[in-house]
Amino acid sequence: MAKKVALILSGCGGMDGSETHEAVSLMIAIKKCGIEYTCFAIDENQKYVLNASNKTGITQSSEKRNILIEAGRLNHGLVYDLKDLHIDQFDGLVFPGGYGTGTSYSDFIICDGKTCQKNINYKVRDEIKNVIQSFYEQKKPIFAGCMAPVLLNGSLSSIKIMTDEGFYTKEIIEKHNNRYQVCDINEICVDEKNKIITAPYYMAKKADVYSVFNESIIAMEQMLKML
Repeated sequence: MAKKVALILSGCGGMDGSETHEAVSLMIAIKKCGIEYTCFAIDENQKYVLNASNKTGITQSSEKRNILIEAGRLNHGLVYDLKDLHIDQFDGLVFPGGYGTGTSYSDFIICDGKTCQKNINYKVRDEIKNVIQSFYEQKKPIFAGCMAPVLLNGSLSSIKIMTDEGFYTKEIIEKHNNRYQVCDINEICVDEKNKIITAPYYMAKKADVYSVFNESIIAMEQMLKML
C-alpha cells in the first residue's frame, strides 16, 4: 500500500497563508514519489489578512478570511478540518511555508496595521504543536519549508532545522535548544536522527519557482527513505 502524509495548509497565498508555489510543488513532488497526501487546515478566520501585492509592500486589510476555505483554493476544495486528522492513518507530516505559519499557526509574525515584525518570544498554537509532537513521538518523518520550520522550532527541542542568513536567527533557534544549518538555493537540511527535513524555499536569496519545485522533489525523496 502507498504511504500517506498529512499536508497542513494555512490558507492560500504567501503573505498570509500557504505559499502557493510551495504548496503545489509539494503536492506534485509527493505524488511523484508514489506517496498519497490529504490536506488539512484549521477551520477559523485568519489572524491577519495581508495585501499580497509587492508594489505597495505588505499592508494589512480589515477583511475576514477563513483558513480552511482559503486553503481549499489550493486543492480543489479537498481540505479537511485539522480536528479530523488521525495520526495513525498517516506515515508523515508536511508543511509548506508562507506567512500563515507565522501569523495564524503561531505568533511569530505580529502585525500592527502598518508593519509586520518578527516576535522572538513566539508560541505555536496548541493544535499545531500537538500534531507535530504526536508525529515526532511516533518517529514519523516531518517536513517543513520556508517559514514553517518555526513551527517545529517552537514545538520540539534538540532538533536540527534550516536557517538562512537573514530572517531566521541563531537567537530564535538556540532559544528553543535547537541547532541550525544554513541552507541556500536547492539545498535541504536533514536531521536523520529525528526524521526532520527542512528546506529554505523563498528564504534563499536567489530562489525562484523552479528551485522551490526542485527542493520539494529532493525533500520528498528524502522523506520516502524515512517512511
